[in-house]
Amino acid sequence: MFVAAPVLALASVRAGWILYESAAPGAAVELWVLLVAAVLAAGALAGLAMPVRRAASILWRWAQGGAVAALAVSVGALYLAARLADTLMLAAGLAGALLAIMVNIALWSTALIAWCDTDGSEEADRA
Repeated sequence: MFVAAPVLALASVRAGWILYESAAPGAAVELWVLLVAAVLAAGALAGLAMPVRRAASILWRWAQGGAVAALAVSVGALYLAARLADTLMLAAGLAGALLAIMVNIALWSTALIAWCDTDGSEEADRA
């Protein structure tokens, strides 16, 4: 989750740079939405990475929601990269999507559920 956050921040920086250069005036609203969503998703991933290990069930579910949001932001970055024909945003969106997929697989797998011990049982510590 810590690795995926800077990649999403890179997508937001690229969106901000395109806005700064006024390179795509027709896609300004979409770029602002991507910029804000990428910053929020990156902050959520970085902020929720720490309490996943022994967190209450609600924080762990929030981490899962943040990972899904990161995947949605990455797909949005890929869509805008295709519309604007921007290679750097395509690279950021592709890397973000791959990392978000890995984070989602990790957070939604049954092995991590046992490792996080969200039920409160101590059998996961013995294994």
